[in-house]
Amino acid sequence: MNETIDYQKKMGELKDEGDFERSEWLKTPEGQHRVKFLSEGIPYVAEYEGEKRDKIRFDVESDGKRYSWGISVGITKRSLYGQLLRVATEQAPKNQLVGKTVTLLVSGSGKKRSYVVLEAAMPGFTISEVKPTVGK
Repeated sequence: MNETIDYQKKMGELKDEGDFERSEWLKTPEGQHRVKFLSEGIPYVAEYEGEKRDKIRFDVESDGKRYSWGISVGITKRSLYGQLLRVATEQAPKNQLVGKTVTLLVSGSGKKRSYVVLEAAMPGFTISEVKPTVGK
């Protein structure tokens, strides 16, 4: 059976370009970063060294600037993806990241890079508990 495409319906499903606004990619050096989610994640597939990886792209704000942030879809609760899922499901409003701000601790580099989302590691965490690391 040949199925035809309802182009009118498909056209109505397309997003305006503003919904997918591209900006510079967030690159987090070692240290502490505040990251505010401006959108929910958009799944995509990226290819690295011939291997396809599932990723999610978010529009975020950090240091007053808008970025795109791509993260790998992890398989553990300790992965960055797992930590963000915890924030999305345990903090009100539940089941969303948009509008939430997280404190991201980055250590290491390359394949030894690790991330800790304080709001996932310490339920009930608030920013007033973070001590500045600049100038120390």
